Order: sequence, then structure tokens, then C-alpha cells
Amino acid sequence: MKKVFILLALLLVLTLVGGCAYYNTFYNAKKLFADASSQDLEASGRASRAAQQQYNDVIKKCASLIEFYPNSKYVDDAIYLMAQSFYRKGGSTTQVFEQCDKLIQYFPNSEFYTDAIVLKAQTNRDLNRISEAYSLLESQIISPKSQEDKAKVLLKIADFYTEDQEFERARFYLNTIIEEHKSTPEFKQASYFIGLNYLAENNYAEAIKSLERFLRIKNDREIKYDARYYIGLSNYHLKNYSTAIKQVEKLLEDEYRRDEKNKTSVLLGKILLADGQEEAGIEVLNDLIEGNQRGQFSAETNYVLGDYYLTNTDSLALAIKHFNEVKKADTNSPFVESSVAKSSVASQIQLFRDDNSQLEPKQLINEQFKLAEYYLDIMQLPDSALVVYDNIISNKDKFIVLKDSLNIKLDSLNISLGDLSAQVMSMNNEIDSLRTLVLNTNTLADSLTADSLKSQDPNGQRMLALESEKDSLNIKVDVLRRDSLSVDTRLKNIDDVLIAFDEEYIPFASFVKAFLYVDTFKEPSYAYEILTFLQENYPQSKYTYTIENYLNKGSLKLTTREKEISLQKFEEASRYLLEDPDTTIVLLEAVLDTLETDELIKAKMALGYLYYAQDDTLSARRYFQDLVENYSLAEDQTKWVKIFFSDNKINKLESLVFDVPDLESRIEDMTEADSLNSDEENDKLRDELEKEKEEKEKEEEIREPQMPLNNTPPPPLAPGAIDK
Repeated sequence: MKKVFILLALLLVLTLVGGCAYYNTFYNAKKLFADASSQDLEASGRASRAAQQQYNDVIKKCASLIEFYPNSKYVDDAIYLMAQSFYRKGGSTTQVFEQCDKLIQYFPNSEFYTDAIVLKAQTNRDLNRISEAYSLLESQIISPKSQEDKAKVLLKIADFYTEDQEFERARFYLNTIIEEHKSTPEFKQASYFIGLNYLAENNYAEAIKSLERFLRIKNDREIKYDARYYIGLSNYHLKNYSTAIKQVEKLLEDEYRRDEKNKTSVLLGKILLADGQEEAGIEVLNDLIEGNQRGQFSAETNYVLGDYYLTNTDSLALAIKHFNEVKKADTNSPFVESSVAKSSVASQIQLFRDDNSQLEPKQLINEQFKLAEYYLDIMQLPDSALVVYDNIISNKDKFIVLKDSLNIKLDSLNISLGDLSAQVMSMNNEIDSLRTLVLNTNTLADSLTADSLKSQDPNGQRMLALESEKDSLNIKVDVLRRDSLSVDTRLKNIDDVLIAFDEEYIPFASFVKAFLYVDTFKEPSYAYEILTFLQENYPQSKYTYTIENYLNKGSLKLTTREKEISLQKFEEASRYLLEDPDTTIVLLEAVLDTLETDELIKAKMALGYLYYAQDDTLSARRYFQDLVENYSLAEDQTKWVKIFFSDNKINKLESLVFDVPDLESRIEDMTEADSLNSDEENDKLRDELEKEKEEKEKEEEIREPQMPLNNTPPPPLAPGAIDK
């Protein structure tokens, strides 16, 4: 009996040892996986080398467990952990699919079944197999393993749609989780993510509402701190600066995580700067730099300060300094490329500003436009572009103040110049009088020298002293004249730029701002405010009419109301071309001065033809000659004009009924012959052409020449094609 007990005990020990062995293997694998996952990613987005090695160790341990304990209850766990490790270490998509497919095929009842499908969908998406990724998830929504599994899939597909910027569709799935899956872990995540969804859509008001609802749900304090951060960020974007400052300052008191505290400090600095609290904002950001000489937050903070100095102040040297510090703080910072480029832009502007008294004002404004375009086209920073456009608009008042100051200076210079000129004139009169006295009292006047005058006559000495003083005054007069001319030139330049502000700069900058508010920020209410401003102040501007059409009709075509009416009249004239030539002539000549170049060319071609058809060759010649001498005609237009006008003279056609293609194909040959052959040979060639034309008329239906007008307006101007 004792022997049996010993055998049973031994068997039990062996069983426990085997169970502990594969459990310990899996436990260690999970621990390694957790350690690797906690490490920061490299700048490229991939796992660090140390993390990759840990993932490889996880894969080895899981493979060992599956090989030696194939009947273990942890086999499906190990397969899924292997799939995750292959995915996270990167460069192993084939193995990810293999492990996921293995789990899906052989362990349909595994708790990781749906997780494997979600991971497989994510891998497909990473490979840009978008439709396959969505199909995998949609199949699980239709036939889920359980309601808990369905919630996992709904959360992932919402994530996909958010990345694809289909925010409303993403919210549909998030709301489904919130309304129908309250008992799942995904409920809290969906409640949080729906706020971030609104934030990504730039719908900051709804983001705040959603995140505040999330804060009422019991949750870990870390994620609640994150939600509070995004509420503060949303209020910052809504320009609710006082509210945002209170929220962020309170968050800074509560937050204990170092990185998150630094991130929140950056936000506080940005809010203070935006609120006009420059000194406080700069202090917060500089303190952050002091506490983080190196690293991502130091890089970002230097970038924020550089950007502020560049776009909101004249301290370009400070902007360049902070931009240059970005790379020093963190060579892998996402702000490095932008800071290098902006530093270059700031340096270029600095070159102009170093001697801005000598720089034409239009160049200064054009440099600002370049900066705004750089923000839009290169940096993809529309917020910064808006700040620059606002600065451009406000510059008009600065130039007005500068003009008043220069006018005062010019008046002062002219008064001084007038006084000195009067003194010089008075001296000249006195010198002339003294010279007369000296000449009358000195018989040797013709041979007098300065020394002899000084020694012989007090009047002569006085005359020489006055001439010396006059020379000094003349030098001052010359200096004043140069200064006066310089100020006058600057005033003329300022007058020019003030005209440009009203005709181009302010309307164009306002137009771009309105377009950005609609197209980029999705905030049309601001665009309508800008439209009202333009209508009240610049009603005749092409930018006013263009943005009005864009807001009301969705059409972006750079034109004015008058030009649009002219185009309509031009199109109306084209309908009368063959039916009523006289009406066409009247209509076209009435709108010639208002047509754009393309339509103007067509109109003049038509008028030349119509006058030619009426035997008014003098009027026809005027239009054809104008087209040849003053316009760049397309090849087919040149050929058409040559039918009626070549070699600086009107061509005599026996009939206006002819085959255009045949004539066009030969017209160049005919003009070349004119230049190479004798008059007799040219006449003979023309006779042959006329004879050939008559024969062709008998053989086929003859059509009249195609008119140069049509009813198709020019294509609308694309946003990027607008030339300021």
C-alpha cells in the first residue's frame, strides 16, 4: 500500500512539474512581450533593436511551448502572442498572416479568435489592402462570435474610418458600442475615442461635450488626465483662452507623469501666447527648455517659440535662434525639417529688414506673401498662414502711420531747405554788392587775388568770408535736397503700396483666408464674415465676387461681376453670329474692353470675318492686323486669320464658300510661295488653287468656315492656380 502511495505521489509531482514548465514558459514570454511593448519606438516608427530582440525571444518561447506541449491549453494563447510579436517587431507580415490563419483555422473557439481577425485586418491595412481590411471586419460585425467580440470589431472599424477621415461613419460605430455594448471594455474606449474623433474633425465644441461626458464615467486617472488635456486643446482652438488656461493650469497641478506634464506645459505656453500674454507664455516655454535641454519636448518648445517670433513679432533673430536649437535638442524630432526650412525663410526676410528704410514697401509685403504660401504649400500649416495673412492686412495701418510720419519729416526738411536757400540767396546778394564795392575802389580788380583783397580792402575780406560760409550752406542744402528726395521717393512707394493694399493685398489675403476657413478648417461662418467685410469695403474686387460665388454656388472662378456679365454678352453675341451679323457686331464691339484675352481674340476674329463678309475691308483689316501684331494666336487661329489677311494685306476671295481643311492645308504653302516665287508664278499658283477649289465644290458638299466663337466658357480657375 505504501508503495502504491509513493507511485501516485511521484506521478502527481511529474504532472505538476510538466504543467508548471509550460506555464512558466508562457508566463516568461508574456513578461518579455510586455517589456518590449513598453519601450519607445524609433523615429522611423519601428521597434528599437532591444525590443526586436525581446520579440524574437517571445517568438522562440512560444514556438517551444507549441512544440513540446501541443495539448496545452495555452497553445492558442502562444500562437496569438507570436502573431503580435511578429507584427510589432516589423518586417514579418507573412508570419503574422500565418499565425493568425493558424489560430482562426484550428482554434475557432479561442478567446483570441476575433483578436486574430482584427490583427489580420490591421496588417492588411498597413499593406494598403484597404478593401480586404474592411471586409474582414465587416464579416465579423455581421456574424460575431459574441457581443463582446462584436464590440472589439466595431472599435477597430471605427478606428479605420477615423484614419480615413470618414468621421461621421466612424462615429456611427462608436455610438453603436456606447448604446449597445455598455458592459464591454470597449464602452469606455468608445466614449473616449468619440471625443478624439470630433477633435480630428476640427469640431471642437462637440469634442469638449463628448470628453466631458467621458469624464463622468469611472476610469483610470491617467486616461482622464488625457481627456482633460484634449478639452483644454479644444478650447484653445476655439479661442476660449481664459477657460483653456484655467483647465490646463489645473491639469498641470494634478498631472504626475513627466512626459505628459511637459506636453501640457507646451500647450499652456501656446495658449498664453495666443491670448496676448506674451511675457507669461515665453516664460513658461523657456522654463520648459531649461528643464529639458535635450529631447522631444525641448525640440517642440524651441519650434513653438521660433514660429511665434517669426509670425507674430519682428524678432527674426530670435526666431532663427530657436529654429536652430530644434535639431540640437532632438535630431529625430518631427519638427527638424520644418525648423530648418523656416529658419531659411526667416533669414531671407531678415536680409530685407536689415535696411528696410531703403527697401521698396511692395517687396516687404511680397516677402510676407511668400511666407504664407510657404506655410500652406510646403509646411501644410494653414493656422500659421492665417496669422501671416492677418499681419499683411494689418500692415496697411502701419504704412499709413509711416506715411504721416514721413510727411511730417518731409515738411520739416522742406522748411529747413527753404530757410537755408533763403540764406544762400541773401548771401549771394550781399556778395554781389561787396564785389561791386571792391571793384569800384580797386583799379587792379582784374588781377586781384584773395590775399590782396584781404590785405587791401575790408569789403573784400567780408566777401571772401561770406563765400566760404555760402559754400558750407550749399553743402547742407545739397544734403537736405537728397534727404528730401529720398523721403519723397519713399512716400511715392508707400502711396503705391497703399493702392495695392486696396486693389490686391487685402482682398487677396481675405479671399485666401475665407477659402481656408471653408476648405481646410470647415468653418464657413468665418468665411461669411470675411465676405461681408469684402462686400462692404471692396465690392468691385474680383476676389469679393469670386468668394461670393464659391460660398453660394461652390464655383471657384477668379473673375468680377462685370467680367461675368461681359462673358454672358459675348456668349449671347455668338448665338446671333450666322442669323444676325449686324446684331453680333454691335454686341461684340460693346464688350471688347471688358473681355479676357481668350474671349477677346475670338471676338476680334469674328468681327474681322463679319466685316470682311460685308465687304468692309477697312474695318476687317483693322481687326485682323491687330490680331496678328498684338496677340499670341494658337496655330489654328493663325491659320484661320491667314485665310483673310496675310502679308499685311487683305486677301481677295471670290467666295466665302470653301472647304476649310483643304484651304488650311495649303495656306502655308501659298504664303511660302509668295516669298519665293515671282509675281507671275504666284498668280499662276493662285489660279491653280482656285480651279482646284471649284472642282472640289462640284464633288462634295461645301461648308462655310467654322466661326471662332463658341458657347463654352473658359474652365474655372483651380485654387492652386490663383496668381496673387
